[in-house]
Amino acid sequence: MRANSRTYLGISGRVVGFTKNCLVYDDGGGDQKILPLRHIVMEVEGLRVDGRTLLRLLQEL
Repeated sequence: MRANSRTYLGISGRVVGFTKNCLVYDDGGGDQKILPLRHIVMEVEGLRVDGRTLLRLLQEL
């Protein structure tokens, strides 16, 4: 996931919930972390998805 044009974050864990503007995930150590959607840009094989689109997709599952 890319936080901005200069910073790349490797985030591993399991999504456990959502708030209006954040994604909540478990980092595997028992701690829940909050990641603001505006910081999320995911790119998979050339397809870019921003945080708000990702949230809509996950809510459909």
